[in-house]
Amino acid sequence: MTGYGRSEATVAGHRAVVEIRSVNHRFADFSLRLPRRYGQLEEPVRALLLERVARGRVDLHLVVEPVGGGSREVRVDLELAAAHARALTDLGRRLRLRGRPRLETIAALPDVVVAAEPVLDPQAAWPAVRQAVVEAREQLVEMRRREGDRLYQDITHRLGRLGQLIEEVKARAPLAAEEQRERLAQRVAELGRGVELDQARLASEIALVVEKAGITEELVRVGSHLQEAARALGERVPVGRRLEFIAQEIGRELNTAAAKTGDLQVGKLLVDAREELEKVREQVQNIE
Repeated sequence: MTGYGRSEATVAGHRAVVEIRSVNHRFADFSLRLPRRYGQLEEPVRALLLERVARGRVDLHLVVEPVGGGSREVRVDLELAAAHARALTDLGRRLRLRGRPRLETIAALPDVVVAAEPVLDPQAAWPAVRQAVVEAREQLVEMRRREGDRLYQDITHRLGRLGQLIEEVKARAPLAAEEQRERLAQRVAELGRGVELDQARLASEIALVVEKAGITEELVRVGSHLQEAARALGERVPVGRRLEFIAQEIGRELNTAAAKTGDLQVGKLLVDAREELEKVREQVQNIE
């Protein structure tokens, strides 16, 4: 499911900025981009996401900075400065120049005076990071929830339509079986004209053929799967993978029924049912 969240938090002398995006994915796939010096916070951040996000491709970007830039230390490399001074003095003597090297000249040379980076403590920054992650995460979850409501309405509607098609198939199935029985009996009578036939045995064989072509069991199982899907949609827990499995099982039963039936009208209804199911399967990929 898609979603977006952004938050800033300043706590205990640290400012954290978090931006989270999510798109559809079958599994929970997190990509976290943290400053190199705060890499040890990756697992705690991942744990915060897993508390509320069970499925989807999630990208998180974190920026952390000490408030006021932090304390910085200026360091002077005395040995390097002395070496530069001796070298410049020697150079001036060789060039017959007057005076000694000036302090500002030596200080401006590379690596003589260095402003060291402030010492950073990831654990000290954690309260700000945690607050920003949680706030951004909740924004993302709320956006995903709104999308989930829309998907719920669409999937419920399509499952209802699928159920209607199955009921139409159930209503047509007995008539289709009787028509098949009559066609078989007529065909056997035409082929066996002038031949004495065991009518009881013939009726038994025809009944067996019609029974094998029956799709009652498949329709019952589809009805059971539809009830399970309705129950899953009513639960307030992640059901995406469960619905995926149910849709897969419904598809298997519909394919079996379509392969067994010889009735054109039933076949058309099953084609419509499979088209509706395919739309459900596409939407199920998008929910948690």
